[in-house]
Amino acid sequence: MIVVDTSVLSLAFRRTRTLSPIALQLRELIAKDEPISIPGIVFQEILSGFREVARVKRMQVALAGFPVLLATRLDHQSAARIANDCRQ
Repeated sequence: MIVVDTSVLSLAFRRTRTLSPIALQLRELIAKDEPISIPGIVFQEILSGFREVARVKRMQVALAGFPVLLATRLDHQSAARIANDCRQ
């Protein structure tokens, strides 16, 4: 399963004439029907990036096909341990 971060989704849905290589790669993965998910916090971050209700609703529709992964307490503990290990 591929888990997509906020920065990748932001690039993919940015209004520009040319897509970044990362956005193109995400589109290729979607076209190949690869299993892609979004962490719940990323879903929240993306939706909170818009001021207009209409844009939030459009983004909700655009992201509806991606399953949302909800982290558990154990997931957060593991992530903190990994971050601490990397800092050392």
